[in-house]
Amino acid sequence: MHDVPKLARMKARMDFCAHCAVNMIQNVSQERGNKRITKDDIRYAIAGAYLTVFPGKTMYTTSNRTAPLGYVSHGQIYAIKGNSNGTASVLWCIRFHNAYDCPSPSKIVLESSPWYSLVKILTNSIPSNIYPDLQIQGTEIKIIVECAFHYVKGNGYKFTDGRSCDNVSPKTAFGFWVLNPPGIKGSDGYGSFFHSVVIFTPKPGLFNETPPQ
Repeated sequence: MHDVPKLARMKARMDFCAHCAVNMIQNVSQERGNKRITKDDIRYAIAGAYLTVFPGKTMYTTSNRTAPLGYVSHGQIYAIKGNSNGTASVLWCIRFHNAYDCPSPSKIVLESSPWYSLVKILTNSIPSNIYPDLQIQGTEIKIIVECAFHYVKGNGYKFTDGRSCDNVSPKTAFGFWVLNPPGIKGSDGYGSFFHSVVIFTPKPGLFNETPPQ
């Protein structure tokens, strides 16, 4: 009775988080002369979007690998371009997270290597092989925003109150009694939970075939 509505609520909030990120990315640069999305645009869009799931400053670590809730933000942004033969290729990926020493939005980590994702990095592939809902017409570019939570056992990850993530199951960390939170968990103890994916066509000038700088 407790877990089922909580699970539905968490999924809905993460869907809203991903849509908020897309909305900010689509509009943050519209009043600028150069509308190209930058890394800082992404950092602040992610910070704003995750306010829907992290109250106050609980998204941010209080020291390296130490977070108030034990888990932090994690996700990827992908650019995919269609090919004239009906296939598509992933042009680039930016992974975001704030698992390390990240007390503010400007410290959100952006990397080029994806990690625990529902999206596959493929070239010259049927779009649905990259992600089941992906559809691309001609040579257009699509952007995928994937938002999730990062919760890790081992490597010194812990809660701000001193508890080690080694000793707290994902189920307990996310507040469930019986159900396990949906996600991708490896045998190494690393995990990513509550993935939400939004696909959109970017407004003109926001992205191109090279990653944001």
